[in-house]
Amino acid sequence: MPDEMQFLVGLTSLKVTGDNTVPSGSLTSILSISSLQSLDLEQTGLQASMDDQTTFSTLSALKSLTLVKNAGITIQGNSMAGITGMGNLKELVLNFQSVPANALDLLTASSSNPISSSLSTLSLSNSNQAGSIPAALPTALPNLVELHLDGNAYSTLPTNGGVIFPSKTSVISLKGNSGMSGTISSAECQALQKASSSSTCDFSGTAITLQSGVTSCGNCVFGQ
Repeated sequence: MPDEMQFLVGLTSLKVTGDNTVPSGSLTSILSISSLQSLDLEQTGLQASMDDQTTFSTLSALKSLTLVKNAGITIQGNSMAGITGMGNLKELVLNFQSVPANALDLLTASSSNPISSSLSTLSLSNSNQAGSIPAALPTALPNLVELHLDGNAYSTLPTNGGVIFPSKTSVISLKGNSGMSGTISSAECQALQKASSSSTCDFSGTAITLQSGVTSCGNCVFGQ
């Protein structure tokens, strides 16, 4: 990206869609635009590592971060501190991105992370996620409204028998996690309907089922 980007003082929204090669270079010039509230980078050749907490520290006003199919933008190791420290972030989309396979665990590791109270939309679709949905999800991200985890390799839902998702979550999609099993309880169905009368959940392409004796769950879709 050209160095002149840093002079776009006052810019609040930036979307860049490339051809997987262009644009290229580092994110330095973009990260210097402190006024940005929305950043959307898709299929670029840009290079960056989000391993440390300082990566987005200059973008304190950022409310929406979307990264889709940027092969050179990675989060490696066992940390997402560069994102969990973003206290104004409401929407986080990391689809087809190189992120740790336990990204959801890292995002929900502590309810005291700045991101915990602000995040309302989270998408980690097709980003090689694996393991179980963390039991800490409802308390760690209490204001989450939308959760998209499609096309990954999750294995199970929590087995605590209670509510699995945050109380405000009204859109849930786990479709295409073919090896995933678990049970949606009547309490979970009631919580979804309480969050919104138009709540939707998609568990198609998984082995997730309804609790025995529960015949329906609003607008939820089940089945392999």
